[in-house]
Amino acid sequence: MAVKGEVFNRAPYPSWTALGVNWLAGFDFEIKVIARIPSRTSSSVSRRNPPTMWDMASGGFSQISVATPGRLAFLSGQIAATPGSEDVPKDLAGQAKLATASLAAALKELVASAQDIVMLRVYVVNATTEAFQQVFTPLRELLGDAMPSITTIGVQALYTPEIKVEIEMAVCLP
Repeated sequence: MAVKGEVFNRAPYPSWTALGVNWLAGFDFEIKVIARIPSRTSSSVSRRNPPTMWDMASGGFSQISVATPGRLAFLSGQIAATPGSEDVPKDLAGQAKLATASLAAALKELVASAQDIVMLRVYVVNATTEAFQQVFTPLRELLGDAMPSITTIGVQALYTPEIKVEIEMAVCLP
């Protein structure tokens, strides 16, 4: 976080997902970067932090990053957080419902639909098949008949001990 503060100390801030894993190939940490190298000097990535979603701008990050050309939006990992509330549901199903509501809010902000979702990544603490099924229930309601790519990942921990699920999303903008 100290390095992030030095490198990304002013807007535009990158999208950000924090998670804990049990093992990396010989390293203490790993940073995943998706970047477009522009052919001109001006940036082609815009950032959005809708007021209906958890405030990440105050922490130096963006909820949504939109890249052009190709117009792809990369959504930071969504958790069971709502604006103005510190309370998190204790159960995984309740947390999945709130995280999925944030995904729906992002689609609305982007004037996109579930059909435009390119990729979902679902991180669940102490994952089991049954745990992922609890997350899939609200996700299926959001997706309808859309069939985006999805990756499910069991992790040791997420941003705080209370958080049990985090969901990332990439969207191709219409």
